[in-house]
Amino acid sequence: MVLATEGDDRALQVTVITALERIGCNVFHASASPQSTDFLQHPTIAKAMQQANLVVDLTGRISESTTIKEYLKSLRILVLNCGDIYNLNRLVVSSGVARRAQTLTKIVEASEKFEIQSAAGSVLSVGLSSVKCDAETGIAAQTGQIGKWPSGVFTIATDGSQINGELLLMPGDICVEAQRIILTPVHLEIEEGNLVEILGDSTDANLIRTQLEAEANSDHPYLVQEVSIGLNLIRSNLEESPFDYSRLGLGRGQHGAGWCSVKIGKSMTLTLTNVTAAFDGQVVCELGDLSGSIQPDPYEKSAAGVQPT
Repeated sequence: MVLATEGDDRALQVTVITALERIGCNVFHASASPQSTDFLQHPTIAKAMQQANLVVDLTGRISESTTIKEYLKSLRILVLNCGDIYNLNRLVVSSGVARRAQTLTKIVEASEKFEIQSAAGSVLSVGLSSVKCDAETGIAAQTGQIGKWPSGVFTIATDGSQINGELLLMPGDICVEAQRIILTPVHLEIEEGNLVEILGDSTDANLIRTQLEAEANSDHPYLVQEVSIGLNLIRSNLEESPFDYSRLGLGRGQHGAGWCSVKIGKSMTLTLTNVTAAFDGQVVCELGDLSGSIQPDPYEKSAAGVQPT
């Protein structure tokens, strides 16, 4: 079943339906009104959901439905948050994302420390003695699962007490929720998991202060909740500059391969696009590119249009 809304890109809908039919699927195409608050309650869509074993959701809203749990028992869902055919063509769907997530899980289990180091020498150190790891791979391998694309991020969640050091945000880095590309350096100091200092008086530094102050009444607004590594290659425009706002598309702020993100409080994710990350000295990201045991194979690089080095 392919689920869309009446305003979704027509070429995207046709492409997805055609691809499913080519691999032998019987496809039911359902189009819901954009104004519908819970389109899964529409009788026609509800009946199709009962008969389906795979749903490709182009609306991005299926998980908001109050009735989705009733259907998850017997089907898998793939959510394509790409919007149009142009962005669909930029997605690189590969088993490499899952392979990298599995490799990182093993590395974390065998390591004591994770470090993010900027080209300027600042280091953020994360102790790994009591952390929880999670991975979004975009793969709904079993019934009851929802896979989302774009995807590909490995997350290390911690209570914060073992996180110390500095973060140096440089031009081209990303403040994800604000959808802003950093233009001037911002220096953050972190002690025992808490952001204790934001140095600088630039627009970017003040934006970070303002966003964190807005949630000052919530629990631990300045606590580093998690760090993550992007795993997913995305076809990019060769003319794209570090300040091109297309860099924010397709969720790249968190998912861009080789980029590292730090989540502070409940609503701030800062993505560093040109850092080196290592577990006990074992480098997995080097200056914003996947490296070592998690670097993509030549076939995946070719699919993403990455030039060989």
